[in-house]
Order: sequence, then C-alpha cells, then structure tokens
Amino acid sequence: TCRALSIAAQIEKYGKTKEEIAESVRKGAGKEITRVANEQNNLTPFEVKENNNVIKIAGKDSYQRKVITVCGLEGKTKTLLVGETLSKGGMWSSYPPHRHEKNELPNENKLKEIYYYRINPSQGFAFQGIYSDLSTAESAYLVRDGDAVFIANGYHPVSAAPGYDLYYLWILCGQKPEP
Repeated sequence: TCRALSIAAQIEKYGKTKEEIAESVRKGAGKEITRVANEQNNLTPFEVKENNNVIKIAGKDSYQRKVITVCGLEGKTKTLLVGETLSKGGMWSSYPPHRHEKNELPNENKLKEIYYYRINPSQGFAFQGIYSDLSTAESAYLVRDGDAVFIANGYHPVSAAPGYDLYYLWILCGQKPEP
C-alpha cells in the first residue's frame, strides 16, 4: 500500500544530481497538475502566492510542529492539497495518527498522499510508519534527506531523530465528496 522512493537511487539510475531531479520534478509536476486541472476540473491555472499560505502550530508537547498549507484551502482546487510541515528533532509529526481512506467528512476524506523529506543536518534521518491498526505491524521506513514516500492508505505518523530537524512537503490528491 505504500512505496518508498529514494532520490539516491534515482541519481544512481539516471546519473543526475539531486538538483537536476528536483528541477525536473518541479517542471513536470507543474505541467501535469495544469493538465489534470484543465482536463478533469475545467479549472484555470493560478499562481500560488506565499502571502496566501495558512500557517499554524499543530499539536503540543512532543508532537508540536509548524504546518503551512500552501494550496487547496482557498477553493481554487477540487482535488489537490499541498503543504509543508516543519518538526524539530526528536518530535513526532502527523500525530495523533490519522488516515485518508474514507469519505466521512469532517473526520476523514479519501485521499492519496506523498511526503518528500528534507532533514537538517542532511546526514540525519526520520522514521515513517504506515499501518491500518495497532494489532498488526505493517511498514516502517528509515527516511533520509531527499527521500519520498507514497501513502495510499493507513495511519502514517513520522518521527524525527533527536538532533535532526525534519521538513516534509506533503501533497494530497483525491476527489472531494459531493455534499
């Protein structure tokens, strides 16, 4: 139900630098998002401006983090939500655990999600868990700077290693249920 992607593996396979891969992803993703928006939703492309970001401090104690919603809350997208999370070393994020498997608003919406991680200092790591319920162990990933994880379903908490600040870009995509 999930797949870990390593930028290092892409560099080895395609002979490109992290910067070249990131740039091609940005260019390709922008074109693909525009194409899907126009074909499926009859939407006009729009500029995402920093002053429209929604910034909040989420959680408390050992799971406090800064969450920045970049795109999707303003009503210009029907199927896309994009944001960033910044978590200090040793802290949990995407916590308390949540999932996106059912269209049961306001508690849950059926969506697919991708996390793209940056870690400071870059030699650090984080753990990404993915599970359906606590009675069965499913997936735990050691993620490093530049890795990405696709989350098709399941709860998905993440924890930064002590001493290593964690940033992750998150992209959620799916159909909003009709009222």
